[in-house]
Amino acid sequence: MLKGKQNKVALMLGGGGARAAYHAGFLRRLGELHPELYFPILTGVSAGAINIACLGSGPGSFRENSVRLADFWSDITVGQVFNADWAATLANMLRWVGRLATGGSGLAPSTRSLVNTGPLRSFLSAALKPGADGRLLGVADNVRRGHLDAVAITTTNYLSGISTTWVESREIVSWSRPGRAGLPADLGLDHVMASCALPLFFPAVRLENAWHGDGGIRLVSPLSPAIHLGATKILAISTRPPRPFPTADPIRPVPYPAPASIIGQMLDAVFLDVLDQDALHLQRLNHLLAGHPRQNLDGLSQVELILVRPSVDIGALAAAHERDLPRAFRFAIRGLGTRDTAQSDLLATVMFSHSYVGQLMAIGARDAEARSEEIAAFVRG
Repeated sequence: MLKGKQNKVALMLGGGGARAAYHAGFLRRLGELHPELYFPILTGVSAGAINIACLGSGPGSFRENSVRLADFWSDITVGQVFNADWAATLANMLRWVGRLATGGSGLAPSTRSLVNTGPLRSFLSAALKPGADGRLLGVADNVRRGHLDAVAITTTNYLSGISTTWVESREIVSWSRPGRAGLPADLGLDHVMASCALPLFFPAVRLENAWHGDGGIRLVSPLSPAIHLGATKILAISTRPPRPFPTADPIRPVPYPAPASIIGQMLDAVFLDVLDQDALHLQRLNHLLAGHPRQNLDGLSQVELILVRPSVDIGALAAAHERDLPRAFRFAIRGLGTRDTAQSDLLATVMFSHSYVGQLMAIGARDAEARSEEIAAFVRG
């Protein structure tokens, strides 16, 4: 929206691992074409939380902050996300094998994840410049000065299973629903690290005496944080294109799915599928409210939505960039059958390579050009 307007427009960014580079390319080009755009509410989950933190921490305009986000992705590599050398990869693999072989006995080596994400914390710290206590000072300053109404990051509480949305806002905001809750917070680097802690791959993060992981695991309604924060319009960006229902070939035999294919489907269920379902539910609710004689029924009101999807299957592009991964890590994930499946969703999640990220950002920029006028008119109201 334009500053001064009454409508509150939220920008919601979903997950998808390295595929979130698509957000950066899309938003940078949108900012170049329409630098006056303004999103007072920012919400994100998983890798989308990283992007929201970058946008919310920036001191400049939407255009300037979107350029800052794109620069962040242009600099990223696998080695800046997790340790991927032979020593680290082999040590983690042996720890997991030892734990499985001993039945999880006390003699088994302690392990929390398949990779060490210390490099990602350092990389994010350099980009976000948190305070000594880890607080995102840029977010706090933008909220305090009224440049932003609210910034929200969602994690999953591994103890209770509750989807927890941490909110830094101009007013104290909280909510409680079955399986999910919103809590006021001073957002910090730990919230970002927890939200993108890919299950089993990345270690969980301790927040308020509980261990939290990837926010997409239990988030059944990714649009709900923006709605709770008062959004009247939502621009949501997914990393999954529309997929037609596949038709089986009655003659060609279908091989048993490789572990990489199964894991990829599980990751898509966490990161991508729920946003599609939530968008459908919101559209149906809007339709019902539009035909009701009382436009505001029991506190319900219509919330306009634009859901942006990649014009191509960006997950399927990852296989062509496999050789860009560090040799040790490439060897490890090949054991899961990444070369035995045409579905590259697992690869796409961890493909933090310059070539793949650059391709996704270029696709995002192209898609932004195609829909820029539609989105600008939607945001301006």
